[in-house]
Amino acid sequence: MFSEHFSAENDRWEQKERGWHMSNLIAFLNAFLSYLLVFGVSAAAIGAAVFIGIRLRRKKNEKDARGSEDAWQEETAKN
Repeated sequence: MFSEHFSAENDRWEQKERGWHMSNLIAFLNAFLSYLLVFGVSAAAIGAAVFIGIRLRRKKNEKDARGSEDAWQEETAKN
């Protein structure tokens, strides 16, 4: 009788322990996925900023190149 009671108590304890371990695993995965989501959003924002910056700089370089060509053509036309 004692062994049956002890066995039942042991089973309940093991189930409770498994429950705690599962809770810890779920909490860890929740935190991990949360940080992964924050990382993904940050990486997307940084990527967009770099893409926009490169595009704007190329446009400015083209505009400056056209401006210097126009100035050179005006200068040579005067002479």
